[in-house]
Amino acid sequence: MMAAAFWLNSYEGIFILDPTLIYLPNNPNYKEAAFLPLDNDGKYVDVERLSLEERKKFKYTRAYKLTMLLHYSQQDEYFMFAGGHSGRGDESGLKMGEELVDNFVSQVGKGVIKLLIMDREFIDGAMITRFKKVYGIDCLAPLKSNMHALIDALGISRLEDVKWIKQFRRNKIRAP
Repeated sequence: MMAAAFWLNSYEGIFILDPTLIYLPNNPNYKEAAFLPLDNDGKYVDVERLSLEERKKFKYTRAYKLTMLLHYSQQDEYFMFAGGHSGRGDESGLKMGEELVDNFVSQVGKGVIKLLIMDREFIDGAMITRFKKVYGIDCLAPLKSNMHALIDALGISRLEDVKWIKQFRRNKIRAP
């Protein structure tokens, strides 16, 4: 972690929580790597609901998972690593992401992370609620049209006493 003074100068407070898979060569020296199924385009496939025959169609590749906490400056157009964890490719990024945010806040303090943009893997009601109540962090995650969270949000948006608040305004990019 960098010195707290650096992070306190980040008035925007935009952070990104992102997991990524790191695919490895087929080498047994990669300790603690997980074998993950990939489709023809090299993308991970969740095979839990597939039959054994369907599972055999995929190529299995060794992988690690890297979960990163990134600070993003919209004004200055850069991002900086604020924390990271690497582990088995099949481990839950949710637990690691939660630990990254908790560790960052414990070292730097509340109020630095104002908006946490995160992947769908981190959608967890208890964690998001705790981040908001304890740390004051607003969370933003993409939702698919068939997800219960989207259906709930759309229902809440139709309530009469709900007011929408604009969180931040995008800066216009000027040509040089």
